[in-house]
Amino acid sequence: MGKINFEKPLGESKKPISFIPYINGSLGKNFIQDKTLNNLDYGLDVKIPIGNSINVDLTVNPDFSQVEVDDQLVNLTQFELRLPERRQFFTQNSDLFTDFGQERDAEPFFSRRIGISKDFEGNTVENRIISGMRLSGKINDKLRIGLLNVLTEEDRAKGVPQNNNTLFTLRNKVFARSNYSFFFINRENTKDYDFVENQKKYNRVFGFEYNLASKNGQWKGRTFIHKSFTPEKNDKNTSFGLRLSKNSRKHYISMGGSYVGDDFRSDLGYYRRYGFIKFTPFYQFRIYPKNNDKILNYELQHYAAYVFRPNKEETFEGRWNISSFEIKYLNQSTFEIKQNIKRDYLYYDFDPTRTYGATPLPANNFYSSTDYEIAFSSPDKNLFKFKTGLQYGDFFNGTKFSFKNEFKFRVQPYFNTSLRIDYDSIELPNPYPSRDIWLISPKFQFTFNKEISWTTYIQYTNQSDNLGMNSRVQWRFAPLSDLYIVYNDNYITTGSLEPQFRSINLKLTYWINI
Repeated sequence: MGKINFEKPLGESKKPISFIPYINGSLGKNFIQDKTLNNLDYGLDVKIPIGNSINVDLTVNPDFSQVEVDDQLVNLTQFELRLPERRQFFTQNSDLFTDFGQERDAEPFFSRRIGISKDFEGNTVENRIISGMRLSGKINDKLRIGLLNVLTEEDRAKGVPQNNNTLFTLRNKVFARSNYSFFFINRENTKDYDFVENQKKYNRVFGFEYNLASKNGQWKGRTFIHKSFTPEKNDKNTSFGLRLSKNSRKHYISMGGSYVGDDFRSDLGYYRRYGFIKFTPFYQFRIYPKNNDKILNYELQHYAAYVFRPNKEETFEGRWNISSFEIKYLNQSTFEIKQNIKRDYLYYDFDPTRTYGATPLPANNFYSSTDYEIAFSSPDKNLFKFKTGLQYGDFFNGTKFSFKNEFKFRVQPYFNTSLRIDYDSIELPNPYPSRDIWLISPKFQFTFNKEISWTTYIQYTNQSDNLGMNSRVQWRFAPLSDLYIVYNDNYITTGSLEPQFRSINLKLTYWINI
């Protein structure tokens, strides 16, 4: 592509300051506590441009009632699920704030941590956001800046302190496509609370990262080092990692390793475990058939993971070896066969079915398993598309059969629907629980015209004995100004269908430029 040359330098464009106030009225009932909930909330978002490349976003008493609900998921692992961020305040320019560390194992910042807390009994409760500020943009062609600050509300009755949550980062481009970055994360109580342990009064993390991307795109890599600080002395408070990969037409090879110290903590991060060393080699070989008008390529690949816990009595936590053969067709459909070989050590008693009152699998034991998967996915370009897969094999000291399906159909541009059906049949020897787990979630989206749309999402899983429905009508009556009607209904399905919570929201937002 060529370059455009102007006779005179372009001046800075004038961008308006935007105010987006909202008002939200809600009616609801908590059937478990037999309480009626009637609220009238209001708040304000402000967007302030600084020059051509930096924006400041302010929010006071933000409300996320119109945001699409989270997907319900079946969890058969020992670790908590990582649900994606959907709140608009946190998703804009999210790469600048979240692209740190190593996914799943060492993420120092995970915005979903902001807005939740633990009460006196250790239950996860909502921690309302009072205000927030986000500054993001480019200082020059190479340097980007990001600053996020969010203040949450205290709830002394539940033992929830008020916290100030901050992330500051700088990212600078070097060479052709590489960059390095620095970040500072701080979570700190705004007051001295007598019910907060000294170790939990604040948590700070400093980090430096380098991301490699060669000019020809073949070499990619990342190295990072993070260090955390808490009120009490911690010696093993460092985390670091390295990953390097090379990709060519036929071969893709990568090697990664990470370490997180026993005393390292990031209260605003996502870590499935602390105090571990992990190695993750991966290799993929591609075969491109000649004179074939249906198949793009064949892919053979193997992924392995080895995890060690140096400060545990049993230092080897386990290994995963995943081998697969995949066919990619020219019409974008795929077919895959996979073998999973696992060996896991349980440090704590664990029930993978999460059955209330059941006998968990005993700790201090190794569990080895081998299972097989077969899956097919139709082309994404089709108006009707589907994904289906079967899995069967060992599961801890028993067996598991899984059948997972997803169907999507669209009539452009008026209608989209999807249906997800997952089934897991787990058989464990007595006295451990066996269970058939279902997850069923249909979704419907109607677009009546450019201004009005209606989305309904129904979800059911018998792992948590929960049936939920979220229905949302959106009317964009003016540019970037909306009226939402949101209906939520939630039921317990144990035995009979009993309501838990029901609400309806009417939310109005209006965009004002000055």
